[in-house]
Amino acid sequence: MAKSDGYDVIVGGGLCGLTAGVFLAKGGHRCLLLEKNTQVGGLAQSCVFDDIVFDLGPHVLYDQDSSRAAKFLREALGDAQIIKRAFRYGIVSEGTTYKIPMMFDPLKYPFRYKCEIISMLLKIAQSNAPNGSIRHSIESHFGRSFYEHVFAPMIWKKTGQNGGATHMEWLIRPCRDINNIKKPPPVKIGGNLLETFRNFFSLRDYYYPVNGYGEYARQLKKLYEDVGGELILNCGPVSLNIENYVLKNIIVSGKSFSIRNLIWTGSVNELNRLIGGSPFSQSYMQSCFVFLTYDGKRKGDNRLLYTYHTQNDEIFVRAYYPGNIYGEHGPEHKDGICLEINHFPGIEKMSDQEIINTCIKNVEASGAFESSALRESKIIYWKDSMPIYGIEYESVMMKLFENVKRISNVYSVGRTGGYYFCMSPAAVEQGMEVAEWILEKEVY
Repeated sequence: MAKSDGYDVIVGGGLCGLTAGVFLAKGGHRCLLLEKNTQVGGLAQSCVFDDIVFDLGPHVLYDQDSSRAAKFLREALGDAQIIKRAFRYGIVSEGTTYKIPMMFDPLKYPFRYKCEIISMLLKIAQSNAPNGSIRHSIESHFGRSFYEHVFAPMIWKKTGQNGGATHMEWLIRPCRDINNIKKPPPVKIGGNLLETFRNFFSLRDYYYPVNGYGEYARQLKKLYEDVGGELILNCGPVSLNIENYVLKNIIVSGKSFSIRNLIWTGSVNELNRLIGGSPFSQSYMQSCFVFLTYDGKRKGDNRLLYTYHTQNDEIFVRAYYPGNIYGEHGPEHKDGICLEINHFPGIEKMSDQEIINTCIKNVEASGAFESSALRESKIIYWKDSMPIYGIEYESVMMKLFENVKRISNVYSVGRTGGYYFCMSPAAVEQGMEVAEWILEKEVY
């Protein structure tokens, strides 16, 4: 097939899809990127609300990440101004904030926690939780009491599952290739135990663009268009025409486009529905984000990127603080907070205003802002925001992708398309790999 005979179509304008588009267009392919929203970036996008930059996140790109994907992201920014911060977050449980990385904080933990941590390190005690679960992994390092009082309620509010039913790979996020197969873990000096200690006990720096994390997506979009890539925003529903296990056409807004390859980064459940594939489906978390702005500055630790909140009387699971990232680059006399709500019983019966009002009360109760200082509020819903791994998720994934893989020119990748709970560099890496696969396949 001649290059002019069809498009490489990318569905989804997140970091994975944008990267694939850049590499394919650079390779001389005619590319069409379809995005259902009015701007690219997916969950890695930013918006300015009441003069404050809010991210749908937040996100982290570590400065010591030497992978080619991280390097590509940094180079994409060009001369854009960058903020460098030390990465640390907190889990708020029963009025105490447990900070991670922990550094020397465990020395101040309750005596029971310290005894159990030492017992686990010395292998005097062990976890009875299911092998492979988050609960087993955390208890094996920090003991049962610390897990039950700090991590367990956070995992429940984040995923809607208990830690014993959630696979530990949801937490550690192993790398996957474009065929959804786990890659061997990189060999690290000192092995996994040393790596665990580094992650939990030592600080790492991260980078953030002054104009928001969405700057990465904006610059990738510019790169994509500069090399001839075509883009349709707010594209609406799509339908597919498949013949003899080959995708021939994609129909968008009543217009048909001939297909050479399809790179799908949306929900794999939706892709299966379109191709008439497996009735099997995996669980995604449905999230909403509440932006609140206030007169004055937030009270509390300004070194934490975000905090998880475990109490059942707080509707949100995570609070992210734009002022802690942007500091002097933000407005001088006002501040904001972004609240992430994932699993909260009864939220589906609440109106937008009821959700916002509950968040305002929770924020005041936390001591961050007084309700009387509220300026503006906004709520955003995000469908299929992240995959949720059950203990047997690998075997479920095999069934989920069975029919997708039968179609020779369709690739389902990324966080939602690949059912791969990944961070930005891993999403970019998948975009690179699927583009390279297509370009190499054409050669041979």
